[in-house]
Amino acid sequence: MRLSRALAVIVFAGMIGLTLGGCSTGPGSRTPLAEGSETASEGEAGLVFVLPPWTPPAQPFELQQLLVGRYGAHTFSFTTQVRYDAQALHLVALGPLGGRAMDLRWSGQGLTAAMAIGVPDAVQPERILKDVIMIYWPLEALQEATKSTGFVWHEDGGVRRLSKGADTIVTVHYGDRERIGPWPQQAVLENKALGYTIEAQTVGGDQ
Repeated sequence: MRLSRALAVIVFAGMIGLTLGGCSTGPGSRTPLAEGSETASEGEAGLVFVLPPWTPPAQPFELQQLLVGRYGAHTFSFTTQVRYDAQALHLVALGPLGGRAMDLRWSGQGLTAAMAIGVPDAVQPERILKDVIMIYWPLEALQEATKSTGFVWHEDGGVRRLSKGADTIVTVHYGDRERIGPWPQQAVLENKALGYTIEAQTVGGDQ
C-alpha cells in the first residue's frame, strides 16, 4: 500500500512536540469535517473510512485515558479527557504539564478543533476522531458507514478488523474486555495502511 512516509513522520513528530512543548491553543479552528469524508493521507494510502452519522450516547459519560502512539522509531504519549453527551463528543488532550495540546469537538454540526500553537497542519484532528470511532463506536454503525466503499468491518474473539478482500487494513484488539463506563478499559489499534499503532487505556470515568 502507498503511503507518504514523510507525512506520517510529520504527524508523529508534531504529536511528540505537543507532549514536550508549549500547550497554548491557537485562536483558529480547523475546517469542520463532513460525515462521509476521508482525509488526504487516507486517500493516498488507499484506505477508505467514512464517518458514521453523529448520534448522541444512550447515557452521557466522562472518561480519562492514557494514549501511546507509535510510528517506526517515533513514540508519543499524552492524557485525554473525554466527555460524550447529547451535545457533542468532546476530547481534550493534555501535555505532561497539564496544558491543552488539542481540543476536539464532534457533533451534528461537524468536527471543530483547536491545536497547540506551532502544531503543523499535517497533524489531522479528523484522523484522531476516526481512530476513536474505529475503536469505540458500535460495530453496526461502522458497517453501515462503509457498506458502499468495498471495505468491510467484522469482529470476532475480541478483535475488530477493517478489511478489503483478503487484506486486513486496520485491527483493534480489546484485551480482556473489562470496561470503565461504556468503553473497554484497554484497546490497541493498528493501522496497517498508515503504518502506526495506538494503545488506549481508560483509567477513570464518571457516568
